[in-house]
Amino acid sequence: MKRLAYWCSIVLVTVLFSNYAYADESLPPSLGSTDILSADDHAAVLVDRTAGKVLLADLQANKFTSLSDDASPVLDVEVVKQPEKIVLLKKTNRNTI
Repeated sequence: MKRLAYWCSIVLVTVLFSNYAYADESLPPSLGSTDILSADDHAAVLVDRTAGKVLLADLQANKFTSLSDDASPVLDVEVVKQPEKIVLLKKTNRNTI
């Protein structure tokens, strides 16, 4: 549990103080509605429920990769540990998941 809190605090600090995170206007920071999920020892998933954005934060390389697009709204995100996977449920234009 301490390890998860440690990584979540690192991701939060990275998001707050990283110029890269705020450089992209399509990814505005909204910390009040952002969930942070630990993906592994060196990565985390940031889920902005208000904007419908999902980002993968690589903590070693200090990179953010968008896992969602604007076309399909994100319904839910979960990180599975054994084997490590990120499950992203999205609604399509035909009302299917």
